[in-house]
Amino acid sequence: MMKQIFFYAIAAFFLAFSCKQKNAPEAHEKTAPKQVVAREAVTENTLLKEYRQFLAQLDSGKVENMSAAAEKYKTLFKGQSNSLADSGYVLFEKFYLRTSNTINDVHYKDTTDYTPLVVLPYAGAPPVKLSKKLNTYRQAMEANGFQVAMTEGFTYLLQERDFIAKHFYPFVSPTLKQFLVQLNKENKEGFQEDAGLTIGPTQLVDRVIWWENFVQKHPDFILLKHAEAERKAYLSTLLTGMDNSPILSFDDNKLDPYYAEAYQYLNKKAPTSKTNEVLKPYYEALQKGDTAKAYTLLTRYKLDKVIGY
Repeated sequence: MMKQIFFYAIAAFFLAFSCKQKNAPEAHEKTAPKQVVAREAVTENTLLKEYRQFLAQLDSGKVENMSAAAEKYKTLFKGQSNSLADSGYVLFEKFYLRTSNTINDVHYKDTTDYTPLVVLPYAGAPPVKLSKKLNTYRQAMEANGFQVAMTEGFTYLLQERDFIAKHFYPFVSPTLKQFLVQLNKENKEGFQEDAGLTIGPTQLVDRVIWWENFVQKHPDFILLKHAEAERKAYLSTLLTGMDNSPILSFDDNKLDPYYAEAYQYLNKKAPTSKTNEVLKPYYEALQKGDTAKAYTLLTRYKLDKVIGY
């Protein structure tokens, strides 16, 4: 969105001087928009610079700084244009990721047993009484955009993006909000566990088509690279599978029913999509047992960077 604002500034500049000045009042009218754009550019640079500096001095190892970052965002960008608010959010998103990495590193090295926060007691068993330390930890995480989760027997901190909904949806553009809503939805639904898919085949297809449509509809989106990475990741999964959700079944080395269903659903739901254009010859080869052709296609897709890995 920052690029978009500068585009408008340049466009306004040339518009102001491309027409002949017939008289003094007309010349004055044409210079006014340029002055407004200049003031907007100064405002943008000042606010973004201030927010960037504020985030840089925050300790990403302290989860409570997430709330501090959100409140500072509101102070700076409330009442500003959507494009400026979007640019500010991009800075916050980078801090969110930095904080996530830092506190997960700290959590991993912590010797405290956090499993009572995520493991439910067996049916009929008495509820587990959490220690004050665990309760305080959970409350701090949930108040600042994280929750304790578990995978493969280890706990970790997962982004809880309802925090984003609460603090940022009222300020960002409709397009960025749509993007954030989808991320939050997918985050809640999950994706994989122990290198195996936990979502159904139609759900996987719905996701890749959603991201394909979003990228096509918003080519100038401020987080386009992020959106494109989401699309590529899901497409890559449909082509290469996962360790415990392989394309070829463990039992007979034939196309796994999960992916066969995904292909059939995709071909019906979005037959003219770019995703189907890529997948159709690949799955047809696998259905016929022609793994050599399928491998050749997959190699070409990797070389052409159609998929992410």
